[in-house]
Amino acid sequence: MKSVVNLGIGILLFLFTIEIVQSIETKSIREEELRQAVTSAVYAALEMSITEPEFLSDSVSEQREDELNQKMKMCFLDSLKVLIKSDSKIKIIIRDADYKEGILDVSAEAEFPYTNGKTGHISCRKTGIVTQYQNPDNVP
Repeated sequence: MKSVVNLGIGILLFLFTIEIVQSIETKSIREEELRQAVTSAVYAALEMSITEPEFLSDSVSEQREDELNQKMKMCFLDSLKVLIKSDSKIKIIIRDADYKEGILDVSAEAEFPYTNGKTGHISCRKTGIVTQYQNPDNVP
């Protein structure tokens, strides 16, 4: 009888250990996916803002500037949609987007289910800044 009880407790401990390891691995995978996706999407949006001809004009009206900032935001969101493959519910906050200054600051929060039915939360914030190279000595 004592060996049956010990066996039962051993099996329960084994199952709890598997559940804990699986939960930690799930969260780790989701964090890595979110971090990489947000980083790549910020990079893609900033790259578009310095390579597309419509962004390179020096004199732009305020309305046109707002349109270009909105286009940079949409590029970020479109890139992020392609990069996120999981079933997480993601909330994106674009804190700052300015194509002229080369700044894109975003926060992402993800909510995902664990195998035991509970909900996990992760967050990520990335700021991308593009600066033009300036040669102080005018050396080619």
